[in-house]
Amino acid sequence: MDFYIAARFRLKDEVREIHKRLREKGHGVVYDWTEEELIRPYEKNPEMVRETAEKSIHASESCDVFVLISDSAGTDMYGELCSAITSKKPKIYVIGDFLDRSKFFFHPRVKRMKSIDDIFQDLELTQ
Repeated sequence: MDFYIAARFRLKDEVREIHKRLREKGHGVVYDWTEEELIRPYEKNPEMVRETAEKSIHASESCDVFVLISDSAGTDMYGELCSAITSKKPKIYVIGDFLDRSKFFFHPRVKRMKSIDDIFQDLELTQ
């Protein structure tokens, strides 16, 4: 299965660890945004922002499994979540401590769970 993990940029090390675990289980990552540099302020980097926005939306729509790591703040990951919901393709999960942060977390296509391990269990990816 191909995964896309959406999260705040400051959680990139956590996302990298999830990517590592996925690859060890034989799964892919549609788009690894953790390899990119922080491009804020956006208005000073419009070409790079446009390119990463397109990659993020495409990944959100084309992955088999979309995972959002919830946070007390953030903006971009909610656009990716809605893109995944409307694409009707991926299985969608939200994990973390802020599982009531957005009304979209309660969408019928979204499963709210505590951790990536819960997702692995739900998808029967345990070894």
